[in-house]
Amino acid sequence: MSQLEVLRLASCGAIGAPLLATAILGLLLFTGQRRSERLVSGIAQGALLASFAASLVCVLIALGPEWTPRRMPLVEWFRVGDMAYELALLSDRLTLVMMPLVSGLTLLATHFSRDYLHRDPGFLRFHFLVGLFATGMLWVVASASLEQLFVGWELVGVSSALLVGYFQERRAPSQAGARVFTTYRLCDLGILLAVPALHHAVGSAEFVLSGEGASVHRLSAVGGVTGLAIALALLLGAIGKSAQLPAGGWLPRAMEGPTPSSALFYGGVSVHAGVFLLLRAGTLLEASPLARLLVGLCGLTTAVYAGLAARVQSDAKGTLAFATMAQVGVMFVEIAVGLETLALVHLVSHAVLRIYQLFRAPSALSDARAIEAALANVGPQSAPLASPARHRGAPRYLYRIALDRTFLDTVQNNWLLQPVFSAARWFEAWERRWLGRIEGAAAPLVFRGDQQGEGSALARPASGREALQPLGADSVRAEVLRTEVLRAEPLSTEALSAESLPVESLRVPGSHR
Repeated sequence: MSQLEVLRLASCGAIGAPLLATAILGLLLFTGQRRSERLVSGIAQGALLASFAASLVCVLIALGPEWTPRRMPLVEWFRVGDMAYELALLSDRLTLVMMPLVSGLTLLATHFSRDYLHRDPGFLRFHFLVGLFATGMLWVVASASLEQLFVGWELVGVSSALLVGYFQERRAPSQAGARVFTTYRLCDLGILLAVPALHHAVGSAEFVLSGEGASVHRLSAVGGVTGLAIALALLLGAIGKSAQLPAGGWLPRAMEGPTPSSALFYGGVSVHAGVFLLLRAGTLLEASPLARLLVGLCGLTTAVYAGLAARVQSDAKGTLAFATMAQVGVMFVEIAVGLETLALVHLVSHAVLRIYQLFRAPSALSDARAIEAALANVGPQSAPLASPARHRGAPRYLYRIALDRTFLDTVQNNWLLQPVFSAARWFEAWERRWLGRIEGAAAPLVFRGDQQGEGSALARPASGREALQPLGADSVRAEVLRTEVLRAEPLSTEALSAESLPVESLRVPGSHR
């Protein structure tokens, strides 16, 4: 077996192992039966351990003297005329750094969650979503084209939003998950628009080696206005995934999810996906100085904003969220000035440090008490970090702005998220209205009663705006299928009164309360 075949097999194994585990866990989740935590954790950790081992095999092969960056075709997906689209994987410096990082940190997160989520009702669901994330992220880092990358990019986004809303019984996590999902979808439009633009400009959206001695596959260089538009579209996608301004308000709210997923997604791996995308698009930035300038400004403003906000947070996870935003902003600046190797080293070191800090976040209070006990005899302690006493040298308004997060959340809610949610509610109302008209013959009857006993009647099937209005608190609602009513004997007007006909008698046999 040649070195290329071993490398291809190891790369496929690194991605295929978590994919297989996700499929198995999905089948277990579909059956609805409660499985033992040892079985679920064993499947997830075994697959991720195999993925990490396969990633290390790829690294060992790359350390050999005969290794060169290469593209490894897998299978031809489809063909249209003379144009063939094939699935392929990459083996270059960027892939070989990211694959062990992704699989290794995901393995640590699943091992940590074994005890952290012990006896949690969503234990199986959590590991299924983590497996889906690992598959998507490994596909992102090994993809040979922007189209392939977008598939894994979407898997990462969906699993991220679902894990933010993991605690479904509380309102705040569900709202935070919806906010994350909406932000991802809006910003992912940039990548979706960049793909056809690249095909029109250079005929392909594949990552290629640029120049002699290149060790990283990148997008083809495109100059002029077209290149600027493509670079800005990719920057939009990177901003959304890496929580940079002006779309970074979702990251502190994403900490509503379980600590293992928060550490993995928003400290270790997922939040750095935007940095990875910009590293793949380095040639586009080199050909467009204006796009590079905008990348630097985006990172710099985010670093300043997040640095100020992190200093006034009163909780550990909130502080770490803003600290992560600041460090990722610095990585954007490093890419903008051409220090791509430094940005990659910064990415790896920050991911390892931040995931450790987030794992320790639940113990922050006990750690703080231990430090206070150790320093009890040192002398008077300084004021708390979030106290105004520490900021007397700075203008008061700067401290107030940091507390209010520069009012960024208000601007995003009023001008970005609320219009999207309003449009979604309008489309939902429009859909219900037309479905009510189309299915008028099968529409349910609505019984409206009055607690005062003044009488009630079976109302006609509600349609239009009436169908969208909820019943009052003092009303009695019972739905009767029209087929059951037609089969029953006709009732007199007196029989339909609330006094002579109890509501329970109008229920369909076998229906739930």
